[in-house]
Amino acid sequence: MAQAVRINDIIRSFGIDTHIDYTDGKYSNVGEVVKALDYLGLDTVRDHAPNSASDPNGQTHLGDAAEAGVQFVFSAQREVDPAAVAQRLHAFVQAHPGSVVGIEGPNEVNNWPVSYHGLSGQAAAVAYQKDLSAAVNADPLLKNIPVLGFTGYTVASASDYTTIHTYAKDGDQPYSWLSREAGVQRAADPGKPLAITETGYHTSLTADSNGGWEGVSEATQAKLLLNTLMDGAALGSKNTFIYELLDAYSDPQGANQEKHFGLFHLDYSAKPAATAIHNLTEILQDDGATRASFSAGTVNYSIDGLPSSARSLLTEKSDGSYQIIIWNEPDIWNQSSDTAIQAAATAVKVNLGASFGSVKVFDPLTGTTAIKSLSNVSSLTLDVVDHPLIIEIAGSGASTPPATNHLYGGTGNDTFTVTNANQIVDESRGGGTDTIKASISFSLADQKHTVGTIENLTLTGTANLNATGNNTANILTGNDGNNSLNGGKGADRLVGGLGNDKLIGKAGADVLIGGGGGDSFVFDVKPDNTSVDKIRDFSSAAGDKLMLDHSIFAALNLSRFSDENFVLGTKALEADDKLIYDQASGILAYDADGSAAGAAIHVADLDNSAALHFKDLLLA
Repeated sequence: MAQAVRINDIIRSFGIDTHIDYTDGKYSNVGEVVKALDYLGLDTVRDHAPNSASDPNGQTHLGDAAEAGVQFVFSAQREVDPAAVAQRLHAFVQAHPGSVVGIEGPNEVNNWPVSYHGLSGQAAAVAYQKDLSAAVNADPLLKNIPVLGFTGYTVASASDYTTIHTYAKDGDQPYSWLSREAGVQRAADPGKPLAITETGYHTSLTADSNGGWEGVSEATQAKLLLNTLMDGAALGSKNTFIYELLDAYSDPQGANQEKHFGLFHLDYSAKPAATAIHNLTEILQDDGATRASFSAGTVNYSIDGLPSSARSLLTEKSDGSYQIIIWNEPDIWNQSSDTAIQAAATAVKVNLGASFGSVKVFDPLTGTTAIKSLSNVSSLTLDVVDHPLIIEIAGSGASTPPATNHLYGGTGNDTFTVTNANQIVDESRGGGTDTIKASISFSLADQKHTVGTIENLTLTGTANLNATGNNTANILTGNDGNNSLNGGKGADRLVGGLGNDKLIGKAGADVLIGGGGGDSFVFDVKPDNTSVDKIRDFSSAAGDKLMLDHSIFAALNLSRFSDENFVLGTKALEADDKLIYDQASGILAYDADGSAAGAAIHVADLDNSAALHFKDLLLA
């Protein structure tokens, strides 16, 4: 019996190395960078940590990418003091909440040595990493972001993840390289998750005569990178970053390997590798509301005739469908002739362990449409060659059958208990005030899982879950974890409970109660003096924050937002006074033109007349 993993976890582990802060090449066009990432279906990149000593335009581009939804693993630069790295990352996270998902130590210190506090070599790198980790963990905005170890020496370091850079050279398949390096690093730094923050293949066929190593054809690069991503998943890597997104610089001779690792050409057109990754993420995409929280099931599958160079992985989507991913890694590149080797197909039989109503086979090298579709079968045969194939199975036979739990309500006040993503709550008969108690993330607006109108949603347990309302007046109640509560339309009541919660009232006059923990109250709908949210228990001392959407509060400048924009009292006194808070009444107002003639707009009421300071305000 094989245990599945959530496919969303696999997709979220995929990332791309970038140089968004560089302005002398193709990365200077942030719009094209974001477009390329969107095409790949990926939003996580690895780049240099913000550095005010660098090109200011490049630093602005990092913020622009974050505003476009890009998430970063930032690598510290060896010449920047760890305390300064943490300070700059704090400012970046404050300006772009949620945009930093990892902080990595210095890059390849065997190639670019660290000098730190009179130390050099490995000792300097270890000391630098220790201070970087301490600075990150001491910072209230950074302490929950994973710290990745430095790369270049096989030693333990102060980190949450142990980290490797591995390039399979000369057209070799990736698994033997990745598994060997991962094993050595895990032995040196045991008990930690793995992160692969650089790996890839370049497409210069003459680099080996110019001080580099053997490149491969673009078609071969596509196959090898698909295998690389799946190998990272099979090895349990938290991150597998492909180096790199773009061929950013012209290379008329074609012999500089550093200019040919990209997934996109110099004109931003997709190489076959980019197309293959696009197809892979499209096939595997899971848009379900519980994609990050449901419990994956099991399938009793087996494969007859699988070559020793092949592997398989079982994944599951939140809709209950399973994916058996099979890939093979034979020799596919001839170094002597710089040509691809056509690998022989191996016929395998996949036994599913039960009959499934729908079985589809996908090949990401050829597109996103199934190349084979079967119904009501318990096995199938297919040819495995040199890259991943995806078998999607649904319709019964697995340990958690999809979409079989239909919960019906009557005309009174009904309470439904939801524990898995396959359940449907049916309140089509109407009547009464109805409540869902969910131990998974749930949306009352999800018409696939709710029928009719349901008023209230309560999260149970201690997991970090999300609750979303519908177009009516809802009561959303969090659990003891860190929750995100989104009211939607209607005059809603949001109660965070314990944990550090995010409360998003959206449209309507909402009542927001954070509860315990440091909570964030989000204002991302244009204020209008009538639909005013009321915050019942704001506490600066507890770490509560007001988060303002800069696209709504457009008079506030992201890069220049300061305490000059905030004033205590009943009106703006200067042109820069955009946010006015009257503690006596608890009224927070927004005045777009400051002390000029335009009237201020009522944004929120702090019902407890709490103390409010500029440090309690975040512009994002």
